[in-house]
Amino acid sequence: MNIVNAELRKLITVRSTWVYAIIILLGVAGGDVLSAKLYGFDTAFTADALTAAADLAMLVMIFAVANTVGADMSKGTQAWTFLHTTRRTGVVTASTLLTTIFYMLAGIVGMLLGWLGITMFGGHVDLSSMTPIYGSLARWAVFSLLAGLLAYILRSGTFAAMLLLADVFVLEVMLGAVQVDWLKPVQAVLPLANASILANGSLPGYDHGRWAAATILACLLGVAFVAASCIVARRAVK
Repeated sequence: MNIVNAELRKLITVRSTWVYAIIILLGVAGGDVLSAKLYGFDTAFTADALTAAADLAMLVMIFAVANTVGADMSKGTQAWTFLHTTRRTGVVTASTLLTTIFYMLAGIVGMLLGWLGITMFGGHVDLSSMTPIYGSLARWAVFSLLAGLLAYILRSGTFAAMLLLADVFVLEVMLGAVQVDWLKPVQAVLPLANASILANGSLPGYDHGRWAAATILACLLGVAFVAASCIVARRAVK
């Protein structure tokens, strides 16, 4: 509990944390309202209307989580923490989870404000199917957690964010376009597609369903967590 309290206090007292959170919140809310305005507020909107800027928010979250965790190492904050506790795995867990939750809450509040904005301008959003929102939340969670863990592994928030952006914009797009049989096993374990399958139950071009996607994502996050914990446990305090 002391580790959780310390990490939470550190998180909410850093100015850059709130800057990232405000960017995410306003970006999601503003994107929803502007998108609805373009279609016309008299349009019959579904839950998709609240995810208009969700993918952009995911990219911001990758940078936000990676750089928030990475800043602890570059500024020496992590070294000070390790001098006061031997529970380094607990620090990795608490900082990664709390940072992810914090920025995801900013995105969720942005969705709520977007819904209020659309409603205020006379629009109506049918929320009978929440699948698009679940998909966005799944992608936010998976990539935010990976960003934090990779920042520990690489000892750099910048490198962690660049690696995930390369996956999103290059690797998954390229493999999806090439459609080479021997590359399909690699394509099947990539995080973005599996996060979408987790929310939607299926995805064109993929043969596995929700449970397989959940298992793949759990394995990816588990491997990243074990690697981060082992590296941090052996890393010199500096």
